[in-house]
Amino acid sequence: MSSYLGRGIDQIDNISTLDNLSFNGSLQTFNLTQNSVAFVPVSADALQIQIDGVIQSGNYTCSGSQVTFDFVPSGSSVCNGIRHYGVGLLTTVSDSSITTAKLGNSAVTDAKISAMASSKLTGVVPTANLGSGTASSSTVLFGDQTFKTAPSGAMTLIARNSGSSQIGNIGLDNVFSDTYDYYKIYMWVNAVASGGDLYWRFRKNGSDRTDSHYRGVSTLSQVTSSAESVSSSMQIWSNTFFQLFNNANSNANMGDALDITVFDPRARDEGMIATLQASITQYRADNVFRNFRWSGQYGNQGSGDDFDGFKIYYTNSDIRYYDYAIYGMNKT
Repeated sequence: MSSYLGRGIDQIDNISTLDNLSFNGSLQTFNLTQNSVAFVPVSADALQIQIDGVIQSGNYTCSGSQVTFDFVPSGSSVCNGIRHYGVGLLTTVSDSSITTAKLGNSAVTDAKISAMASSKLTGVVPTANLGSGTASSSTVLFGDQTFKTAPSGAMTLIARNSGSSQIGNIGLDNVFSDTYDYYKIYMWVNAVASGGDLYWRFRKNGSDRTDSHYRGVSTLSQVTSSAESVSSSMQIWSNTFFQLFNNANSNANMGDALDITVFDPRARDEGMIATLQASITQYRADNVFRNFRWSGQYGNQGSGDDFDGFKIYYTNSDIRYYDYAIYGMNKT
């Protein structure tokens, strides 16, 4: 087997032709450019400069992209050409020259993959690559390789508030809309005085609905440290309010916790009217633990009779503390 006797690969030249210099008879330092772009040579020895047909040697130095002669070229002198001899192999590969076969199995490291994964995908992604659709901050790539709107959850927060200043009631308008059909309300309230009832009324256009079409029933479960009782607590028919529970709590450290579902307060679904279901948990000042299960309907809701809010209040007392969150159940 014969051996290669030529030049070593570290001596293969990468020759570049630079722009010619223009002399004015007063300057010694000139800018080196290639196609009008600043060019930084490897060293002065890598340059071959020809002036008036004579190759210059040892009479100039380089700093960055500038060359300085140790003489002042005459304004009538002509730069015949500048060559740069870059020692070594080309370090920029041609387009499309790296193929799958040329890429080693371990060539792409975990660090490289992590760096790519940290950047966001934006714009339209070709089907042949990752999938179809538009990648953005609000879309995700699904298993069928299509970008779709990111899931937003089952509920959307509409209102959130709390307070420790004494108020007469919690009245909220413009919380029910055509955007949602069903609502979840989580509320904690505490009465200043004991013994009263907790009422609910629907509201529309800033006013309570007080006509006598409220009806419902609740069941009470009650326990103390020594006894337990379950009884049908109350019912209402043709009333002007929902009575969620009676004998309100005045324990300053333990409020009344309400979990309420409101169905179709806008009466948008055919055959449905505003319906309310609630679970109320209460620990009273006299060490009685109680739970009410309440169901009620507003029985005379006609076309266009769409409620947009509600009011909750104690019959004989202000509200000492309160905390609530109202969510709309997303339709899709």
